[in-house]
Amino acid sequence: MTQVLYVYYRVEAADRADCVAAVRSAQAALMQRHPGLVAAVLSQVPGHTTLMETYAWSSAAPAVPPAWSALEAEVGARLGRWIVGTRHLELFEPCA
Repeated sequence: MTQVLYVYYRVEAADRADCVAAVRSAQAALMQRHPGLVAAVLSQVPGHTTLMETYAWSSAAPAVPPAWSALEAEVGARLGRWIVGTRHLELFEPCA
């Protein structure tokens, strides 16, 4: 994996389960359309109201990776009603 996109944001505790379900559904669709994409959703402990989506592209994938911004925008569009504040994006790559 060459780069990993991290997207984190807060949700209300009462909305957490619905938001996580929406993220998982969106990520499953993305991974099906983009073989080589590995996606996950994490929850910060303690508190459980900060969620983090992760997206990584396998260097062994046969296709060209999709644009990170397009992936984030597609998922973000499904989550607007649950987000408290803003979604934060960070792109990381392995240290040389």
